[in-house]
Amino acid sequence: MTTRALVRDRRWSTDKARTSMIGLAVAATARAGGTELRALPEHLVRRDGTGARRGVRILLSGDAPDHEGWTFEVEIAGRGRVPVEVLPAPGGPRLMLPLERDRRDVRVVARNGDASAVLAFALAPPRDWTIHLVHHSHLDIGYTDPQGTVLGEHVAFLDSCLDLTRTTDGWPDDARFRWAVESLWSFEQWAAVRPPERVAEFVERVRAGQIELTAMPYNLHSDTCSTDELHELLRLARRVRDTHGIEFRSAMQTDVPGSVAGLPDALSPLGVRYLSVAHNWAGRSVPTTNGGARLPRLFRWRAPSGKEVLVWMTDSPHGLAYMEGPVLGFDTSYAMVDDLLPAYLTSLATNPYPFPPELLGSPAPAPGEREPYPWDVLHLRVQGHFGDNAPPRLILAETVRRWNETWDSPRLRLSTNTDFFTDAEARLGDAIPAFEGDWGDWWVEGVGSGARPQAMVRRAQSTVTDATTLYGMAALASPPGPPPTSPPPPAAAPTRCTGRCPCSTSTPGAPPTRGPTVTRAASRASSSGTGSTGTRCTATTTPTPSSTTPRPPSAPYCPPRPTPM
Repeated sequence: MTTRALVRDRRWSTDKARTSMIGLAVAATARAGGTELRALPEHLVRRDGTGARRGVRILLSGDAPDHEGWTFEVEIAGRGRVPVEVLPAPGGPRLMLPLERDRRDVRVVARNGDASAVLAFALAPPRDWTIHLVHHSHLDIGYTDPQGTVLGEHVAFLDSCLDLTRTTDGWPDDARFRWAVESLWSFEQWAAVRPPERVAEFVERVRAGQIELTAMPYNLHSDTCSTDELHELLRLARRVRDTHGIEFRSAMQTDVPGSVAGLPDALSPLGVRYLSVAHNWAGRSVPTTNGGARLPRLFRWRAPSGKEVLVWMTDSPHGLAYMEGPVLGFDTSYAMVDDLLPAYLTSLATNPYPFPPELLGSPAPAPGEREPYPWDVLHLRVQGHFGDNAPPRLILAETVRRWNETWDSPRLRLSTNTDFFTDAEARLGDAIPAFEGDWGDWWVEGVGSGARPQAMVRRAQSTVTDATTLYGMAALASPPGPPPTSPPPPAAAPTRCTGRCPCSTSTPGAPPTRGPTVTRAASRASSSGTGSTGTRCTATTTPTPSSTTPRPPSAPYCPPRPTPM
């Protein structure tokens, strides 16, 4: 006797995400016989001797999905019937219409033999987008492969980066290969096993802006750090700066959600002004808790001390945050980007999120709680494939070159975090909102799954603090005591994967015990290494003083995750 397997379709997938994103961007739907037609306004502009034209794609499905045989008549309010250029495009014909500078009602009549349909919708003018594609690899040790394999891959990636920068040296500037080293630890490992002349070549590419070294050594739960430890995380960046003469301006945090309010304080002495984050909600770090859904993608995050960083937060749900580039096809083909990027921009400009949150395991924001993305400058992370520890790829530079040869707008640029933030600051200035408070999450509650290792690390953190104090006292003695041979390493290194591993204490479907609390109000209980919860969400324009009561240090250990989620 055979028993039928109980199989439930996944609630989300990349294909579902793409299809749903396109659905969010559609402005009108109609039927002509057995064919469904959907009008998708696109932020695409092409200019020639006859003037500027913008795109509207007509997506066809059903009996006559091929655009051959279809004719289109278009009327624009205030102009009447207008000439239409019909171009082939993925999913259906792309209608190139005269570019209007204000919102107009549009009426499209589509005919195929005896069948016809009318699509009526309001058409807003396209934004003149500049899209900074930040190519990087998310370092996730022991997730996709054993630790040694992952390390070997990331060392090899940096060799590939040098080769790819040489390959594109003569290309248009926007299309030249660029790479952001997400975790500085990988550069340290690479430089230790490469000849000095190759390291020198790499450093020159860094100075030229083609390769970007970012300040954090790896991704971890900063909630688990003691105050001293949080600052010691930047020790490697200081050593690289002093050794190679490289100034750090940006830091990256990927996958692990949330950061303590003291992170801007830790980054400030190094000169880091920019922070790029892409949090993995994973159905756990629910951003609607305590006003977190009101955080825009671009904002200034101010610590209780008054120090601040300019933050870009890619906040698409369920881990798509740092996978948005592969979801849009940048790792696959130009044709896929031509299909999905215009829909993504339209959805981003008209919806709270470009992908439906409820499809991907997180609730949608309440009406009015979150506005669509308002600006025309965009940070978009891209990887070599859909997955962690992905390699650098030339296809991204090739896609940028071809796109910019085809369209006048949007303009794509293979970029770095620093390039994006510099551009955004120059364009937007004081229009960028500021927020204060802790940015905790409840993913970190998984530290309780490793109580014994956590206790060991807490004791180590306490011992390091005691030893540092004793050395300070010894230095004041007569004669002074011996100095420490080297500063202690951060004890929080094994804090990366808690909350996602099988030992997590989180219960699927249970309500969150803690949520993001970065708010437009001062978090009066925050400190330079600690967090707070439950702050309100109101506007603020000045820093608010705060006491500095350090949190008891804690750092978990979590075994490597055996399989991807």
